[in-house]
Amino acid sequence: MHLNDTTSPVKGQHLTLRERIEIQTWKRLDKSNRFIAKKLGRSHSTIN
Repeated sequence: MHLNDTTSPVKGQHLTLRERIEIQTWKRLDKSNRFIAKKLGRSHSTIN
């Protein structure tokens, strides 16, 4: 068990429309994938 794991296991779930809009907004502000992932509680590899 990882005590510092901040992402919840949502394997297999698609991003919601709200999450997609947030990603698009943060990308326009030149935020990193890791920053965005942390804000959404997702893996950084989910953000592209």
